[in-house]
Amino acid sequence: MNIQTSYHHRFRDIGNLDIGLYYGDINIISLNSSFLQDEVYLSYRLSKKCGFETIHPVIPATMDTISESAMCIHASLNGSFAAVHKGLGPEKQGKEVNKTKRYKAGYIPNPVTLHPDVKISEAVAIRRKFGYKTVPIINKENVLLGALEAVNYSQKYHLEDTVEQHMTGLDDLLIESQDIDPEKAYDNMVTQRVTNLFYIDKTGKFKGMSTRTDIETSEYPNPTKDKHGRLVCGASVGGPGRDLEQRLKMLIENEADIIVIDTAQGDSEGVRYTIKEIQNFCPDMPIIAGNVDNKYSVRRLIDWGADIIKVGIGPGSICKTTQEIGAGIPPLNSVWECAEAAKESGISIIADGGFDGRGDVAKGIAAGAKAAMSGHFFRATDETPGEIKFGKDASGNEMRYKEYSGMASPEALARSGGGRYYQDGVPVEKIAVQGETHMVPCRGPVDFEFSKLLTALKFGMAVHYGSKTIDELSTNPDLSFIIKK
Repeated sequence: MNIQTSYHHRFRDIGNLDIGLYYGDINIISLNSSFLQDEVYLSYRLSKKCGFETIHPVIPATMDTISESAMCIHASLNGSFAAVHKGLGPEKQGKEVNKTKRYKAGYIPNPVTLHPDVKISEAVAIRRKFGYKTVPIINKENVLLGALEAVNYSQKYHLEDTVEQHMTGLDDLLIESQDIDPEKAYDNMVTQRVTNLFYIDKTGKFKGMSTRTDIETSEYPNPTKDKHGRLVCGASVGGPGRDLEQRLKMLIENEADIIVIDTAQGDSEGVRYTIKEIQNFCPDMPIIAGNVDNKYSVRRLIDWGADIIKVGIGPGSICKTTQEIGAGIPPLNSVWECAEAAKESGISIIADGGFDGRGDVAKGIAAGAKAAMSGHFFRATDETPGEIKFGKDASGNEMRYKEYSGMASPEALARSGGGRYYQDGVPVEKIAVQGETHMVPCRGPVDFEFSKLLTALKFGMAVHYGSKTIDELSTNPDLSFIIKK
C-alpha cells in the first residue's frame, strides 16, 4: 500500500519550501534506532585554524549578561567554549580572558552569597535548590563578613533567625588573597583542616572561594583545552572603532584562542575591515564573523577571510530587530541557506539564537549548522555576570533574580555606549530599541544546563535521528520533519 506523506519534508529540501520556519514550527520525524547513546561521538573542530576540538556543540552567547570569565571557564570545562563579551573595556576584557587561561580546578569566582540580615530560611532554600552547604556572607559593598555553614543552624529551630546570628565570623575562616597560587591554597586548606577557602582583594571585598571537594574530585572528563593544556577562551570585538587596535593587542597578549566579530549585521564594510585588522595582528587567529542570514552575505564573509560564520538576525527571545527594523530570515531557513553556501568552501556555521527548548539544537544542526550559540539556555545561572536582585513571585514567595538583556536593550546600550548598533553617543531614549530585558529567577550552576543540553542531544541522535556524529546529523539525507502549523 502506497501511503502518501506530503507533509514530510526533508531537511535537505528546505530550500524548496515557500514558507519561513522557526525551530518551534517543526518536529523531527524519528528514524530507525540501531545504536546506543554511548556510541554517539560529538567531538568536532569548527575550523582547521582552531587549535582545539570540542565535544559540546552549544556555545554561550557573547552577551554582557552571559559571558565573562566564569562562564568561559565552565563552558570549556564542559567541553564547549565561550568568548568574553566586548561590552568591557579592552584592558578588563583582556583580564577576563587571562582569568580563564589561568584557571585551576576548585576555584568558584561567583558563588551565591547572602546578606547578614536575611533569614536562615533563605539559606535553607538555597541549600535545597542548589545543594550548597556553605554560603559566603557579604554586605552591600561586597565586603566579606563571614560564612553560613550547614552546621551553624538547625532547620527545625532557627528558620526565623537572621544569618548574622549564626554565621561563622572572619576570624574562624581561612581567607587568602585572590592572587594566591592554587596549589598553595589547597595545601593551606589541608594544613588548616578546613573544606573552604575564601578570597578577598586588598580592600576586603569578596572575590570567590575554593572547596576541597571540587579540587579533589574531577567532574569534567572532557574539557576544551589548548595545546598547552589550558582552558580555551575566546573574545568578541565589534567593527572599526576607537579601541579596536588596543583591544586586539590586549586579546593577543592574554592569549585568546579565537575572536568573534560580533555585529548586528555582519555583511558590512566595517566587518571586512575588522577581519583584515585581525589578520594583520595575528594571521593564525581563527575568526568567527557575523551575524548574517543569507547565502550572498556568507560568500562575502568567506571572501574576506572569515573562518567560521555566525548565522541569525532577529530570532532571539529578547531580540526585537524583526519587529523594529523588519530584517531577518527565520532561523531554520537562514541556517540551511547559509550552510549550503558555506559548504562550497568547507566553512562551518554557527546557528545563533532562536532556541527555546533543548530539542531546537538538533533542529539547527540538522539544518546544517556545526554548532549552536544561545543566551537563553544559560541565562541567570550562577556563572553569568550581574548582581542578584531580590523580589517576590506571584504567590509572595521570596525570589532571587538576575538580569538577562538583549545586546540592543536600553540597559545593554547604556552600558556599552551602543557601538554595536551604530548609536554611539545617542541618548538611549532616542534610539529605536532592538532588544529587551527580562528579570529571570536564578537557575543554579551552569554545569547542570550544559549536561542537560548534551544528554538531550545525544539521546535524540541515538534514539530518534540515526546519527552518530555532528556531521551525520547535519547531512543525513533521510532526516525529515513535519510543519506544525
